[in-house]
Amino acid sequence: MLNVLSYGGGVQTFGMLVMIELGLISKPDYIIHADTKAEYPETEIHIAEVAKPLAKKLGIPWITVVHKNGIIEGYKEINSIPLPGFRSCTDKFKVRPIHDCLKEILGDQKKNGVASVNCWIGISTDEARREVKRENQKPKWVLQTYPLLNIGWNRKMIIELIEKSPYPMPIKSGCYMCPYAGMKGFIQLKTKKPDLFKIALDMEERYFEARPERKNGFVEGLKLRDIDAMPTLFSFEELEQIQNEQTECESGSCFL
Repeated sequence: MLNVLSYGGGVQTFGMLVMIELGLISKPDYIIHADTKAEYPETEIHIAEVAKPLAKKLGIPWITVVHKNGIIEGYKEINSIPLPGFRSCTDKFKVRPIHDCLKEILGDQKKNGVASVNCWIGISTDEARREVKRENQKPKWVLQTYPLLNIGWNRKMIIELIEKSPYPMPIKSGCYMCPYAGMKGFIQLKTKKPDLFKIALDMEERYFEARPERKNGFVEGLKLRDIDAMPTLFSFEELEQIQNEQTECESGSCFL
């Protein structure tokens, strides 16, 4: 079957590229990256200047897919925002564009209900709970496989491998206005990247203006305008409390 690496831009998927170069795992036929237009600038730079050149060196075709103008413009069009507990952003801006691309690549080889392509997902053993078992995978013509789980590699091992390589380490990938960042994530966004925080703030303001009955925005029980009004310096105790309140993403849906 066709083998395609779904490239997220973080440690695990870049580590897989390094492993391919070292012969630790085989080469896929393609690399597909779903660009949400909302990744941190560091991730975009790493993809453009490190990952894509490495893929070219390895002779692996790189395909970037985008749903229209990306997630931010997509939500602005409907005066909405991504919300915790709903995966419409992942489905619309990552999964569907990748699947549409796979359909084009497969052509007549695509068979409904029958696995036609192996889609490699970068989940390491410390995240094994995020694996989607075959019986729960949809659509059935896409077989989600987990090379890092198959060979028993965890995140620490991958980091050590990249550190020994000539390549810089990518940061943790993810949309900067993801609701799973929690209070801590948005406070860090405000203090470290105020221009990006302003974009998220504008999205949320549009959302509440269109839906004044709603109570929660990106962060449950707190509006970004409240964070915007906070001081930019916090005591260690306050930072620790914020960290403890941070919401973590557990589903792993954004890996595809």
